[in-house]
Amino acid sequence: MKKIVFHCISKLCRCVAPLLVCVGSPVLVMAQDDVLIVDANRIRGAYEQLVPDMVTARPDCHFEELRRTAVADITSERLAAITRHKMLKRHLSYEEVYRQVCRSTYVFGRYYRCPDCHNMHTMSSATAFALSEDGIMATNYHVLEDVLTLRRDTTCSDSAYFVADMQGNCFLLTKVLAYSRADDLAVFQVDTQGKRIDCIPLGRTAPTGSHVNIVANPDDLFYEYTEGVVTRNYIESSRRRELQRMEVSAGYAVGASGGPIVDDCGNMVGMVSSTNTLYSNPYGRDEHRDPQMVVKVSIPVACMKRLLRIE
Repeated sequence: MKKIVFHCISKLCRCVAPLLVCVGSPVLVMAQDDVLIVDANRIRGAYEQLVPDMVTARPDCHFEELRRTAVADITSERLAAITRHKMLKRHLSYEEVYRQVCRSTYVFGRYYRCPDCHNMHTMSSATAFALSEDGIMATNYHVLEDVLTLRRDTTCSDSAYFVADMQGNCFLLTKVLAYSRADDLAVFQVDTQGKRIDCIPLGRTAPTGSHVNIVANPDDLFYEYTEGVVTRNYIESSRRRELQRMEVSAGYAVGASGGPIVDDCGNMVGMVSSTNTLYSNPYGRDEHRDPQMVVKVSIPVACMKRLLRIE
């Protein structure tokens, strides 16, 4: 009888312990039967509470300063911080891929002065992911366009960018390190306040037909996971040079920009960029009726390696 009672108490403790950890911890992702449950409201509440004071304390993160210091180069030290992380070789289950990529993926947001009420607000706008443990991250060029186009706009002078992770940790963007408008890529530094973070290693070009995974934040659906295959690798002509592009069947939408596309080992093989909706009669009077297909255009890892001058 004692053994039965002891067994029941022991089992109860094992069940209750994870709940106690969740209650007493600031972690914003709760474990339920080993399932990650994302609490978007708590993540949003964390950056709305933390970011205003962080920006006030760091005027060097304002758009005016970011414009002044933006460069199209990256130092050898920062490059070494990225390349020291070698490709992962163990194939993971989809569940393992999601858990692993979530640790390196961030909600990308903006702290800005509203042109209507003239108050400062926070908003999420895109996705970013870590390339190094000391806070080098990547997103799309078009996500940082307000800074990189160097447009003079006094309403944006005290705006700032930030990223937030699943646990509600928030980091400010402190410098743009490298960018390519043609390839829709931007690499930047955040202040991790000494915290070492998980990052995604750079992989190889994914062949057409190979399986890929995406974790991103479409339309404030934080940490949405989709999977599919590479449907095409192709060259897109521009006025200056030929551009390499990759299309995937995995779904994404506005807000997923900058999201990592990884292989089944968790290596980056591309980045979410844009969508192109095909209609049955694109040149008719009702050109936006009868959509037939949404093509997901992404930036292959080869473009990132070229930007960073990695062999």
